Amino acid sequence: MKRSAIIVLLLLFSFFHAFADDGVTGNDNLVINGGFEDSLERWSSEAYINTKEAVDFLVSEGEAYAGRFSMTIINSEPNDSKVIQWIDVKPDSYYRVSCQIRAEGTDMAKRGASITVLGLSYTSRDVHDTKGKWEYVEIYGKTGPAQQNLAVSLRLGFYGSLTTGRADFDDVRVVPVSELPRDVTVINFFTDEKSGDGVELINAAEFNPVGLILIGSMLLAAVIGLALMAGIAVGRSKKRKLTANEKPRIDDVVEATGSQTERRMAPRKKLNVLLTIKKIAPDGGYKIINFKIRDISGSGTFILSEDITIFHVGEEVMISIMDNVREYILGNAVIVRSEKGYDKNGVLFESGYGIMFTSAEAASCPLLK
Repeated sequence: MKRSAIIVLLLLFSFFHAFADDGVTGNDNLVINGGFEDSLERWSSEAYINTKEAVDFLVSEGEAYAGRFSMTIINSEPNDSKVIQWIDVKPDSYYRVSCQIRAEGTDMAKRGASITVLGLSYTSRDVHDTKGKWEYVEIYGKTGPAQQNLAVSLRLGFYGSLTTGRADFDDVRVVPVSELPRDVTVINFFTDEKSGDGVELINAAEFNPVGLILIGSMLLAAVIGLALMAGIAVGRSKKRKLTANEKPRIDDVVEATGSQTERRMAPRKKLNVLLTIKKIAPDGGYKIINFKIRDISGSGTFILSEDITIFHVGEEVMISIMDNVREYILGNAVIVRSEKGYDKNGVLFESGYGIMFTSAEAASCPLLK
């Protein structure tokens, strides 16, 4: 009797301990210099309008969230400014990307300060005015089947949402996780190779079975313990089949959504138009480059180019298209892939770039309807 009671207590303790686990696989932060104690070492800065009059990137001492220093972005003009660090990651793995933000003076009608992964159109909750206090923000996501790295981005403003103001960032973290917490949104940290659509949203609360399974396990342990203490033989029972809301693998979570899949499957329209890309130079200047396209949709297109050194994956550009009548501004876009196509004999027959539109103008363009 006494031995049975001890067994039950040990079982319950183990289940409660598992239930309290937040799914973090380790305490190792993959970000180097995430507290900016070594100034901007390992970080690079970019801005849509990259001039001294438009933006400042500073490392300030005092009033940091942790340590002595924090990083500050000041947009003196409406801008989309960010600092970036490339992180080595493992394929098909889940990560939590987080930081502390303090903001003031930002345009409430525009996107504020946030943390995101470069090349995607999704960010953490954006912050506008924190009244002098630090606020925690985070995103959860999964890497692609062959993904080896990602670029974490601390940002003030966004694609097509230029803003002014100040934002301080500190305690930047990228941490691998073994399971998805309940009530979080999970995104893909990679782009779809066919359409260039890189965001797939999932509400983990709808699919994550951890809480239900653990509670059921604790109840089962209590029943077994009572049976042992009463001297009742408990026979083997068949394994219960999981219901639709109790998927056992977190990989099923990412596959469960259909909204972005439907968008990717939308018909692509063949158009004989000229596509113009405005490429912003680091000194604030820009180049205008024209391309022929084979087809287009409201979410993206593929441009043909023999030279695939013109852009880099993750680069942000401005897009417009022109027919025989007028020019249509499609707004901001991201280069999501470069591609070379070879036939079975190894002969190059096509090369170019996949582009994802990130502004609302593309969806409302009459040529794409």
